Amino acid sequence: MQCMASAAITVSCVVHCPSSASRSAGTGTGEASPGLSQFLGSSLWPKQDQVTVNQLWDMIPEERHSPIHDAGKDRRVPLGIDHQFIDRTAQYIMADMPVFYFPPHRAGEADEDAALKEYLAAFPDLPPLHSYQWRGPEPGFGPNFVAHADGWMELSTDWSVPGATGAITEAEQHALTEAMSRPYNGTRLLFPAAGTSRRSMYPLRAWWAVLLTLLMLARYQPAEWAAHIDIDTSPMPPRSNRC
Repeated sequence: MQCMASAAITVSCVVHCPSSASRSAGTGTGEASPGLSQFLGSSLWPKQDQVTVNQLWDMIPEERHSPIHDAGKDRRVPLGIDHQFIDRTAQYIMADMPVFYFPPHRAGEADEDAALKEYLAAFPDLPPLHSYQWRGPEPGFGPNFVAHADGWMELSTDWSVPGATGAITEAEQHALTEAMSRPYNGTRLLFPAAGTSRRSMYPLRAWWAVLLTLLMLARYQPAEWAAHIDIDTSPMPPRSNRC
């Protein structure tokens, strides 16, 4: 699905609707479907946040290479982790695991350490990042990002394990990866949050919000919708007009 509306469209006014059902459930957010949030463990963002369609679209793993609007350094896409990697020779109190799908621009920034921490701050389910592999013998050399064939980056990271006092066990590392990630299509991914939400966005939630917003656009603003999907006159880039 590549026929999309303007990236500037905000979705807060569409997916939040004060209702007796949400109030009686005690959510206090005016959320349209509190039952779904509870089932998925993935709430929506605060109503006052201005979240755009392209931000939600970026949370759908399959669309990593097909943004509606490439916001550059502001893009946040799900990160992959090698959840089956266990370093059985290590005697650490940290969990060592490769994290991948960092955007290509992450490498070579002026202050790579600060940029990495700022990027990961959008992933609220993560534990504290203890350390990562450096390019040289000292931290000042910056993170040692390794490029995949498609240009996206991988980084070997160490994560603090809550309560660990000695070398962590495989069970403890698996428990940590399950707590910091969500299952998706046979693997586990790290998902960002929408707006200032304190939980990550489940991809089904992102799909639901995107489709609901486009439905409302097509129904209540048909002329604008028609203009966006017209492959001859749409202002959207050609790659976003392929149906």
